[in-house]
Amino acid sequence: MDGHAESTSLPLGAVLLVAVLVAAFGALAPRGPAGPPGPLELPPWPEELEGRAWPRRPVAWDAPVPPRPALDAALAARGGELYPRLCTACHGESGRGDGELAPWLASPPRDLPLGRFKLKSTAAGEPAAPEDLYRTLTAGIPAYGMPSFAHLPERDRWALVVRVLELARLQGRPRARPLELPGRRGPDRGAVSRGRAVYLGSGCAACHGVDLAGDGPSAAGLVDEAERPAAVPDLSRGPGAFRRGALAADVAATLLAGMPGTPMPSYLELASAPRDLWDLALYVEARAMRGEAERRAAWTEFFRRWRSEHPPGVRRARARIPPAEGTGEPVPPGPAGEGCLRCHAGIEDINERMRTALLALAGGAEGRACVACHEGDPDATRVEAAHRGLVANPGDLWAVSLGLGCGRCHADRGSLASVHGRPLPEPVGGSLLQVRTRVMDPTGDTGGGHAYRIQRSLMALEAGKVTHVARSAGILGPGEWRYADFDVDDPDGPVPVAGGEAYRRWVEEARRAGFLPALDRLEELPGYDAAVQRFGDERRAGWCDVARKECNQCHLWGVGRRKYREHRASGCAACHVPYTLSGTYQGGDPTTRRDEAGRPAAHRVVLAVPDSQCFRCHNREFQRHNDEVHDRSLGCADCHGSIDMHGDGNLAPSIPFQLEGRCEDCHGTREAAPWDLPLGIGTPVVLEGPRGTHDEGGRRYLRSSRGNVRANWLREGEGVVVLRVSDGGRVPAPLLRDAPAAVGVADPHGADHAGLGCGACHSARAVRCGTCHMRLDLRARGEDFIASGLDFDPADFGRRTVSTRGESWDPREEVRPWWPRPEVFRDASGRAMPHVRPCEPDLTLAREGAEPLHASAPAPTGMAPQVAHEFNREARPCAECHPEGGR
Repeated sequence: MDGHAESTSLPLGAVLLVAVLVAAFGALAPRGPAGPPGPLELPPWPEELEGRAWPRRPVAWDAPVPPRPALDAALAARGGELYPRLCTACHGESGRGDGELAPWLASPPRDLPLGRFKLKSTAAGEPAAPEDLYRTLTAGIPAYGMPSFAHLPERDRWALVVRVLELARLQGRPRARPLELPGRRGPDRGAVSRGRAVYLGSGCAACHGVDLAGDGPSAAGLVDEAERPAAVPDLSRGPGAFRRGALAADVAATLLAGMPGTPMPSYLELASAPRDLWDLALYVEARAMRGEAERRAAWTEFFRRWRSEHPPGVRRARARIPPAEGTGEPVPPGPAGEGCLRCHAGIEDINERMRTALLALAGGAEGRACVACHEGDPDATRVEAAHRGLVANPGDLWAVSLGLGCGRCHADRGSLASVHGRPLPEPVGGSLLQVRTRVMDPTGDTGGGHAYRIQRSLMALEAGKVTHVARSAGILGPGEWRYADFDVDDPDGPVPVAGGEAYRRWVEEARRAGFLPALDRLEELPGYDAAVQRFGDERRAGWCDVARKECNQCHLWGVGRRKYREHRASGCAACHVPYTLSGTYQGGDPTTRRDEAGRPAAHRVVLAVPDSQCFRCHNREFQRHNDEVHDRSLGCADCHGSIDMHGDGNLAPSIPFQLEGRCEDCHGTREAAPWDLPLGIGTPVVLEGPRGTHDEGGRRYLRSSRGNVRANWLREGEGVVVLRVSDGGRVPAPLLRDAPAAVGVADPHGADHAGLGCGACHSARAVRCGTCHMRLDLRARGEDFIASGLDFDPADFGRRTVSTRGESWDPREEVRPWWPRPEVFRDASGRAMPHVRPCEPDLTLAREGAEPLHASAPAPTGMAPQVAHEFNREARPCAECHPEGGR
């Protein structure tokens, strides 16, 4: 009956403490009067539905089409001006559906020269009428990426109709025969039940399923006219799954006209049985309306249960990216711009690469493009109304996990099925686009599925840090993996959602060999009270709580501390939206305050993440770099690829299991160049045969040690060049096989030292500090960074501070670090690597009415061990490891 179903949720009901209003359907469609508040009050299905007058929601297809003007040369010329700017991004210059955004859309754009349009009011076999094209342009098809152009003047919409008719070779053809719907009576008791019988008896269920869920026995094998798979929509989900509206009149018109180019045929024979036609149409409408009510109720219950399972503690409201302030007075249109630009004139373009997509999805209207990421209402003339439902930080992981913000484009369609280990009422994600970027990987193998992957990455979970804390406190033993900052699952199983064929082959072998743990779930590290109940030990509980309040503040579900040099956003924006050291706004938006910390430097998303953003978490105030090699010529992003940052969708318990880059990937070994090395070198799982290069477009790209292609690592002749991500600068990487051999001693790059990592010799310094005397005062309250990450402001998805029993004190700023030679230890791959000596804290618990309780970390691993990140060209003297002077 329609094309593909929309995969995001309908607006979420505002209920109890979690009033979440989500406009994921049609966020770019024309805004009409508000729909009914809260979930629809519907009686049980199906008996009491008969004869019910359905609450009408504004449907763009209901809008009347104005009288057609003369489709003359002047209108055609205007259409020729508008089409390149408004339509080519998806439909392409010649209308063949090959525009820049076409591969990312849920449904391929129409091939206009074929002249076959799905949504029409003309008889089967007849071309679409100009009025049909006008209605489609006005209403849009938001579920498939087709925006509304209702913001354009009527004449401009007719001009675009003329241009489309020209491309479709329909201009000037005789008027098509209109489709005449048979007369209908008002719904009577029994119409819906009769319609269901017609539905089941006419064979509709073969494709659409018994309950219109799109799961009929024939659905899987359907293809369109271009032999592409044609998914059947889940019409039971509600009106958002329909292309041309779910009201009975729209359904009846679709039944009679069919959908040219799709497996949906015309049921013109129903025109001679009007009662059956209208009963069937009423049944489909009733099921869609009930589906909407069911879904809204399911989302309401999901958030009610979530809040009941996560008591809020003591909150202090603190939106980290506060919305711009307004006076409450209406804002008239003016030279500053329309839509959001009425107030935010001068705000920066978010990103050059994203601009094309945002403008296309907004129908070319600059002031309406904002809602693709931020929600809100661009047509409102008061600030409060314009910001209602606003997502201030579209990169926040709460928004992303619910299929909003970055999750609308940087997720596979319907790939987000759970959050913090709890299943969502329905899968969401990828509602606008399914972007697969090739910025860091020319194949695109690691450039998609970011919304699913980042939730399960180490930067979101800090699983390695939590594991070391748990082992230090004696909660976990060696080789045990159980805890992270948050509950999390991996519903898609052990196969990575990102990575090329070579990478997947290595991962499969590494799992079979036992090197990569097969984890399907991790649990939240408990706070003090929960830990006492679980472990029966106040000392262990104290270590857990201190970790939540001191160590584990860098996860992406929150923003960490609001202090100089540490200001950042949450989620995707933590890396991709730069902040100044003071966290103040420096851009051109006149409505955004410049004297308040906690705002980005500008309204900008960067793809080449600067090192300054990495250092918000990875280089705190007492640390510095001693790297005389890479720090002078390369940035973090030059070595660390997408898998390192976003993960591959599987749960990695610590860094060695997620990190795929090795020094050998650019420098090779004494015996071989990088392209001659096997996959997995430097790990216990090494595959046979050379890894080779990926050759494309006249370039030869290197692969990581686990097989993924890197866009900025190039083989040029017999050498290697690294292209700086920040500016494209060329940095030669010397090959070890060209290095001179040592004289009179064992070759440090030879087989005798095969068990050493490069840093074991080339890291000259590693930060170390003295014992930290930490304190947890159980008579007071302190911010719990994990609990704060679980909270969010339903008005704008911003973080709020949550404090729980136990105020911690960390003396790090009073401890003077020094930089001795690093120790060497065996990492998870069995190689000797430089070691940042673990913290050696002790802990005092201050208790009400009891003596203080003292605790040292009982396990020998210490707290939070790290790998040194310092590299020097000259190696450490051999005598540091071989004082006897032997080999």
